[in-house]
Amino acid sequence: MRMTGAFLRGVLGRDWSGRGQRVGRTVRGRRTLPRSRSLALAVALFTSVTSVATTPYRLVPVAEGLDFPWCVAFLPDGNMLVTELGGTLRSIDRNGRVSPPIGGVPAVHRQSQGGLFDVLPHPNFASNQTLFLSYAALPIDDNATEIMRARLVGNS
Repeated sequence: MRMTGAFLRGVLGRDWSGRGQRVGRTVRGRRTLPRSRSLALAVALFTSVTSVATTPYRLVPVAEGLDFPWCVAFLPDGNMLVTELGGTLRSIDRNGRVSPPIGGVPAVHRQSQGGLFDVLPHPNFASNQTLFLSYAALPIDDNATEIMRARLVGNS
C-alpha cells in the first residue's frame, strides 16, 4: 500500500504539510490524534510494512571476487566503478567482468572501517572524465578523511 498525502489527510484529518485543520486534544502542551485516527494510522502503517516485507524479490550477483566492496558508481556508458575498502578502485562492465585495479588511487589507511570509501563521477563525466574519491588518509597517527578529484584516463 502506498501512503499518499490524500490518504494521510483522510486518516489524520489535516494536511500532511501541517497547514490544515488541527485535530485531537492537547496533552502537556502537545497536540495528539484522536484514538480512532491513531488506530487507523497504526493499521495503515502496519499494513504498509507487512506488504513490503512479503513482496518477493530476487538477488542477482553483479560481480564476484571483490574485496570489501564499499561504493558503486554508475558511469554513462553503463559500466560501474567500485571502491574496495583496502584501497583499490575497479571497473565492472555490463557483463560483470571486473577490471584489474585502476592506477593512481592514493594510499589509504585501512583499519576497522577506514579505507577507500566513495567514488562519485562528476555530473559532466562523459566529457571531462572527472571523479571524486573519499578515503581515510595516511599517516596512521594523524589520519583523516580526505576528498580528492582525479581524471580517469584509460585504466588510471
